[in-house]
Amino acid sequence: MADPFRQSSAPTRGIARALGSRRASTIEAIEDLLASCERLLHVSAESVHEVCAECGVDIGQRFLSERKHLYRRYLAHCLEDKVLSEEENAELQHLRALLRLSDDDVAPRSTTRSATHSRRPAW
Repeated sequence: MADPFRQSSAPTRGIARALGSRRASTIEAIEDLLASCERLLHVSAESVHEVCAECGVDIGQRFLSERKHLYRRYLAHCLEDKVLSEEENAELQHLRALLRLSDDDVAPRSTTRSATHSRRPAW
């Protein structure tokens, strides 16, 4: 899958690992995995877990903003034609599970604010 994920070049990946950037190397490794598949539904949770284990990271506990960014990039890619097909919706749900994102993590920002965060009084 070339769009929207791209495989990093080996020298770039090596530099990130050499510099000790666990965040960069983990996210690059996940993106490489996603970019190498024909369809996102073909990527297993075990594959993502293995990639993260190689980097020494529990993806469910780390790098939330980067995981959300990968999800948003794929969502934007799906919405380029302004239509979300059933297949794209299934792939988005699968990607959310692969990246261990909750419904709140992927909800539009305007709907995640509760009434307690509103500046107007709730009379």
